Amino acid sequence: MRSLAPALASVLALVAALGCGSEPVVPEVPKGGDDVNRGPQGHLLLFPAPNAERLLGRAVTRRPEGGFVIAEELAPGCEVEVVRERNAVSFAREVDLREASDVGGSYALVASFEARWGKELKARIEAQNEERVRAELRGECGEEVVTEVFVGTGARSVLRSAEVAGEASASVMGVSGGGKTDRSARILDETKWSEPQAYAFTTQRFEGGLRGMDVEVRLPSQIVEGDAVEFAVTTSEDAHLVVYYVGADGKGATLLPSNEDPHPATKKGAPFRIPSEPQRAAGVRLQAALLKKGEACKERLLVFAFHEEGDFKLVQGALDEADGDVERLEQLLAKKLANVPARRWKRRSVSYAIEPRR
Repeated sequence: MRSLAPALASVLALVAALGCGSEPVVPEVPKGGDDVNRGPQGHLLLFPAPNAERLLGRAVTRRPEGGFVIAEELAPGCEVEVVRERNAVSFAREVDLREASDVGGSYALVASFEARWGKELKARIEAQNEERVRAELRGECGEEVVTEVFVGTGARSVLRSAEVAGEASASVMGVSGGGKTDRSARILDETKWSEPQAYAFTTQRFEGGLRGMDVEVRLPSQIVEGDAVEFAVTTSEDAHLVVYYVGADGKGATLLPSNEDPHPATKKGAPFRIPSEPQRAAGVRLQAALLKKGEACKERLLVFAFHEEGDFKLVQGALDEADGDVERLEQLLAKKLANVPARRWKRRSVSYAIEPRR
């Protein structure tokens, strides 16, 4: 593809590509409500759970008597991107047994504990936390979902309340409540695990559920050499736009932003034509060109849409630094976007073929 602009000192030939086919879309989630339970402790699980990442994104319901029930399966249409963070810390917490949470129906055991030992029971977790596993979500997951899970080794005990047992209050988070506590005399049931498992989690509530930004790129799948190239990008939300061109020789070039249109931005649901209006006004046009005479070639476009202007500027800086080196650009983008929540941006890759004129 060739970019032609009379205002430019030289004609910029953009003939390049890097394989074909579409890249996977990064799952994302839009901004939701406030976190309902910030802090390292989270909500305690009645029983530890293996495969912590499988809890992420699952919807939760609150029990009238306290605690949560985590859905047994991920909701259809809910997409999860897992992010792991090392977090080595000792942890101890004690709550009313009814405040402990479970997956599916195991909470029925609480009733059996109460029937046997009474309702004044506590659940205590003592763990060596190893990592926090959090989720970037996209799709319809639910109004309140698991967004972070704490993973480590440790033990869960069911205790008779210190007050009922006539003892001093037990320590919470490793700090004694005063007086001498003989906790061993209060232990009624205990579960230990030596392999890292999930033992606590946090949730986040999203009004109206989770909805991600959609990005649609309309471009012919086949173009004849010499023809003008025009395409359109439509986003489901207002967005800042970056468009990068990659061709058959592995070299790339930035189509947007440009000198003629330094800050391209879409409006919700309105097709954004490329070349953009400022580019057209400056005489810029895109023309299909072959890498080798008489041989068809494949090219692709990378389209980035950002909710936040600051994230848009991060990518803009990477484009300048890469200077047409596609491999270098991928490295820079991976680094610059590593800490940007997936809910704030979307990436699309569209391939097309240029055919020789017959």
